[in-house]
Formats: sequence, structure tokens, C-alpha cells
Amino acid sequence: MKKINIILSVVLYAFSFWYLVQILNLPDRNMEGTLKSSFMPFLLFVILFSINTIFLFVSLKRPCLEKCDYIIHKYELLGILKVVLLILGYVFLMKITGFALITPVAVFLLMKMMGADNIKEMILTSIIVSASVYLLFVVVFKVMLPGGIII
Repeated sequence: MKKINIILSVVLYAFSFWYLVQILNLPDRNMEGTLKSSFMPFLLFVILFSINTIFLFVSLKRPCLEKCDYIIHKYELLGILKVVLLILGYVFLMKITGFALITPVAVFLLMKMMGADNIKEMILTSIIVSASVYLLFVVVFKVMLPGGIII
């Protein structure tokens, strides 16, 4: 398992450096009282890089206790396909319905796909996550989220 973790870490480092190059090519906004357009992507880069570094150090320090099954099972591929289709549908429908309507539905469906079964908890979590993301981006960072053509 240690070999797989190292390979995964190298892939994540490569992706994060590619992402950094893309961030450095972003144009700057010159609006007073707002953050630069590269602030949130750079914050994401720092978080990704930090978590990957911690993951690598933990993987190298701890002894390997499990065997890795290298066979990709059909249900794993179907799960990945479902999540990708959900994300694509979310992005497409956000333009039509807007962030506020589609995000709680997408979070609910994602939780269902990941095996959650408590309906009350899923509804409450999807509403709280959506409201938190909305408040963070609209109120704190002053980012306009899609309103959709329905609203």
C-alpha cells in the first residue's frame, strides 16, 4: 500500500503544480475592496499541497498493514461514473435553476450515493452545507453565484 500512496502523492503534486501554473496565468481584477481573482484558487492550492504533504509523510512513517487489491471492480466504476454524471448534471442545471435551488439537491444525492440513509440528517446537512457555501462566497468573498434563468 505504501507504493500506491507514494504514486498517488506524486500524481497529486504534479496536479497541484499544474494548477499553480494555471493560477499564475489568471488575470487580475482591479476592483476596490475585493480580493484578487487568484485568491481562492491559490488558497485551494495551498490546502491541496499541505494535505498531500501530510499524507506523504504519514504514508512513509507508518508501516504498511494492509494488502492492496489492484483489481478495479464493476461497482467501483459504476460509482465513479454516477458521481461524475451527478457533477456534470449539477454544473449544467446550475445555469438553469441557479445555485440556491440545485446545490441542496446535489448534496442530498451525493450523500445518498455515498451510503447515507438517515433522510432527516441528509436534508438538514444539504441545507446547512448549501447555506454555508452561499454565505461564505456571497457575503464574505463577494462572489456572485449563478442565479439561474428560473429565478
